[in-house]
Amino acid sequence: MFICLENGLFVYLFREMFNCFNESTNQRINESTNQRINESTNQRINESTNQRINESTNQHLLNISTNKTINTYYGIKMHEFGFEKLQVWQLSRQLVKDVYSLTVSFPNEEKFGLVSQLRRAVISISSNIAEGSTRSSFKEQAHFSSLSYGSLMEVLCQLTLSVDLNYADSGSISTLRVKIEEISNKLNSLRKSQLKRAGK
Repeated sequence: MFICLENGLFVYLFREMFNCFNESTNQRINESTNQRINESTNQRINESTNQRINESTNQHLLNISTNKTINTYYGIKMHEFGFEKLQVWQLSRQLVKDVYSLTVSFPNEEKFGLVSQLRRAVISISSNIAEGSTRSSFKEQAHFSSLSYGSLMEVLCQLTLSVDLNYADSGSISTLRVKIEEISNKLNSLRKSQLKRAGK
């Protein structure tokens, strides 16, 4: 009878120890799993946050860099002309770079066709803004703003034709169209302001 109780007690203790071991093991597995999930989630959140911060920082640095190149050459501070302070001129200046980069991949047979037309038109936007700023009358300034707007619409038309001819994809043109719309709005505002000051 004592031996049976001893054996029963042994079996009971063994089961209790086995259960405790399982509970401890499961707890450790759960803690480890949860920790990995949390680490993975936090890592994705941090990556996403860092990406947004980097994009914002890069854009800010690009703006600073663009403005610095206007006024500083080889470390020498230059005089800043009136048109250089206009945001619409700065945006149109960036559009020139975008159009030139896009047309690099156009076919060689378009070198003196669509490529030349696009590049001349996009340069004309910022050039007319600059030339108009030198005019003494607001009426003349508004005239050059109108010329600049016309060149902008010419660029938009030719970019659309580029997609029709399969020289560019619609995604690239959509990105440029957003920039063109922004420049368009600012040019209209500038022209209205000039006409108002001219008394018309």
